[in-house]
Amino acid sequence: MKYVTFKVGKDDFGIPVDQVKEVVSAHSMQAMPGVEKEWLGVITLHQHSLAVFNLHKMLGFEPKTSPYIMVVTLKPQLLGLPIDGILGVLEINDHQVDLAEKMLGISGVARVEGRTLFLLNLASLLGEHEKAAS
Repeated sequence: MKYVTFKVGKDDFGIPVDQVKEVVSAHSMQAMPGVEKEWLGVITLHQHSLAVFNLHKMLGFEPKTSPYIMVVTLKPQLLGLPIDGILGVLEINDHQVDLAEKMLGISGVARVEGRTLFLLNLASLLGEHEKAAS
């Protein structure tokens, strides 16, 4: 399966390529007053407003300003994830992945080309956030 790989903090992550729509500059994000801390703001993209999720906080990193926003699809909606850098697209085979049983929002850990990649499960990550918020 192909994954878009990127940096958040000092770690490398991957999301299935079919969930990634595009990567845009974060300079156009507007803060949203009165929302949960897990949401940073909104961006306008192709004349639509998209919520930007605080991926750093949900993964346990210190919140920071990121230079990029990865636009991802979590059917049926699009949302933005701030990232610190884009690494590229990698083909990751099942034999390269160890399943992650108790890691919030992580479906597996891959070892590819001398790097360790945490493979994100967005539905799980956001689902756990929704449970914690209620």
